[in-house]
Amino acid sequence: MLSTKLTDSLPQVSQSHTVSTDSVCLMDSGGGTPTLSDNPHTTPRNSSNKSNTLTVATWNIKTLLDSQHKSTANIPRRTAVIARELQRYRIDIASLQETHLKNSGKLEETNAGYTYLWSGCEDDKPNYHGVAICVRTELMKKGIVSTPYCYSDRMMSVQIHNGNTETTFIACYAPTLNSDPHTIESFYQELNSVLAKIPKKSGLILAGDFNARVGRRQNSMEDAIGPHGIGTRNENGLRLLNVCIQQNLRITNTCFQQKTKYKTTWQHPRTKQWHQIDHIITRARDAPNVLRCKSMRGAQCETDHHLVRATFKLQLRRYHHAPKPTRRTYDTKKLKTEAIQIQYQSEIDANIHTDNVQGVEPTWTNFKEATIKAASDILGTKKYKKADWFDESDSLIEEALKKKREAHNNYIAAPSSTMKKKYISARKKCQKEVRRIKEKWWTQKTDELQAMMNTNDSFNLYRSIKEVIGPTKKALNIIEDSQGIALKDKNQQLSRWKEHFDNLLNQDTHIELDQLEIIMNSNITTSTIQLPNDDPPSEMEIAKALSQLKNNKSPGQDLITTELLKGGQTTTIKCLHTLLNK
Repeated sequence: MLSTKLTDSLPQVSQSHTVSTDSVCLMDSGGGTPTLSDNPHTTPRNSSNKSNTLTVATWNIKTLLDSQHKSTANIPRRTAVIARELQRYRIDIASLQETHLKNSGKLEETNAGYTYLWSGCEDDKPNYHGVAICVRTELMKKGIVSTPYCYSDRMMSVQIHNGNTETTFIACYAPTLNSDPHTIESFYQELNSVLAKIPKKSGLILAGDFNARVGRRQNSMEDAIGPHGIGTRNENGLRLLNVCIQQNLRITNTCFQQKTKYKTTWQHPRTKQWHQIDHIITRARDAPNVLRCKSMRGAQCETDHHLVRATFKLQLRRYHHAPKPTRRTYDTKKLKTEAIQIQYQSEIDANIHTDNVQGVEPTWTNFKEATIKAASDILGTKKYKKADWFDESDSLIEEALKKKREAHNNYIAAPSSTMKKKYISARKKCQKEVRRIKEKWWTQKTDELQAMMNTNDSFNLYRSIKEVIGPTKKALNIIEDSQGIALKDKNQQLSRWKEHFDNLLNQDTHIELDQLEIIMNSNITTSTIQLPNDDPPSEMEIAKALSQLKNNKSPGQDLITTELLKGGQTTTIKCLHTLLNK
C-alpha cells in the first residue's frame, strides 16, 4: 500500500488497485503533449478555474541582448520573441537565466503583455550571468506580484499575494560544476540564508538553472526527490539536495511519471546526453498543490535549454477593479487643415448661447460644453500608439516565426540529419525575413522623421525619436533605508517615507533679523509704483494671450487644451471676451 508519508507529500491521483511504493506513478495530466495555442488571444480550457492556478516556468535563455553580428542565429528583439513564447505556453511568471543585463531594472513588452524584471552585475563588472523574472503585466498592475528584491546577479525574488498569505518566488542561476569552488559555496550559502529568512507559513517557489543533477532517490531519507528522478547525481546535485533537505523542500520535476524526454532539460554538447539540471522546487507540504511539471520541448528562443513549466494550485488574491475616470484626448492635429478648422468653429457657434445665459459660472459651463462637443464631433479621440517596429509588424513576424516553429517541431518529432538541415534552413530564413521587416519599417520611419524636420515640427520629431528606440528600460522602485538596505515590508516602507519627508520638510530656518529690519524701515513711496490697469481685457489682448500659450500641454479639469482654444480663433476670442466682461 502507498504509505501515508508519501501520499501526504506528493500530488495525488486516483488509484483503482493496490500498488507498492516503488511502483507509484504520478501521471502528468498534460499527457506528454505541450499545451499551447498558436493564437495567443484564444481562451484557455477550464478558464473558470484559471484564477485558482498559477503557471510558473524556468528557462535558461542564454541572453536578452540583441546580437550586433549579422552571422548570429538569434532573431532581433529577443525580449519580444521570448515574451511570445511565454504567451503561447500561458506562463504567468517565469524565471530566466543568463540574461547578461547589467544593474537592475524593468522593461515592458506591451503587445505580448509581459514585464521583465532583472538583476545583473554592476557597470564596471563583466555581465556573464544575470537573472530575470518575467511576469504577466496584468499581475503587476493588479498588485498580485510585488516589486522585486535583487540579491545579486544570480538571485532575485518577488512576492506573490495569494489570499491572506504570500508566496515567495525566487529566480536563481547556480554556478556550473567547473566554476571556482569558492563561487559555488558562496552561492549555496547565500541561497540557504535567503531561504532561512522566509517565514515558514509563507509559500515558496524556487525556480532556476541549478546546473545540478540530483539523480534518483537512493534511500528513504531523501524526501526532497520524488520517485521519478533520472540520471546520476553530481556534486552540485548533492549540494542542492542538502539545501532541500535542510529547508524541507521538494523538487517537483521528479514527482511525475512521464517519458524521459519530458524530464530532461539540457543536452551535453560533447556526449550528446540529456540531463535534468533546471528545476522548480517548492515546500514539501505544498507538493500536493503541484498539478503538473514537465519540460516543454517546443519552446524556441535559440537556446540549448528546454523550458520547464509547472502548474500550481494557488488561490491568487482577488482584485476588485475600481473604475477610474478617463480623460479623453482629442486629435488636435486635424485643426491644421483649414476646412476642419472652419467646421470646428461653426460647431462651437451652433452650440454656444452666451447671450441668453446670465452669470459667470453658467456662461463658462456653456462655453466649455460647446467646445468639448465640437472637439468630440469634429476632431474625434486621439488614438495614441507608441511606435514599435516589432509590434506594428506583428502579423508578418508571426508568420515567419510560425514557419520556423513548424520546422522545429518536425525535427524534435523525428530527429534526423535531414530534418535538422530543414530546421536550420527555416531558422535562417526566419532571421532574414525579420531583419528585412525591421529595415523596411525603419526606412518608412526615417522618411516620416525627415518630413517632420522639413516642416520644423520639432515637438513630434523629438517625440518620435524617443519612441522608435523600443521598449524603455526603467529603474526598479526599490525603497531603501538610511543605510542603503532595501525594505520589503510595506509598513517599513511607509515608515521610511515618513522619515524622509520629516527630514525634508521640517528643517530649521535661519532668519537674518538685520536684513528684515532694513526692509521694513525702507521708505517706498507709492508715487514711483505704476498700478496695473484693472479694466477687462480687450479682444486684441485676449488674442495675444492665446497666441503666447504653449501647445502640447496637459489640460485642467475642463479638458480644454491650448490647441482647442486656438482652433476656435475669433469664435473663442469673442466668447472669452463676453465671459470676462460679466
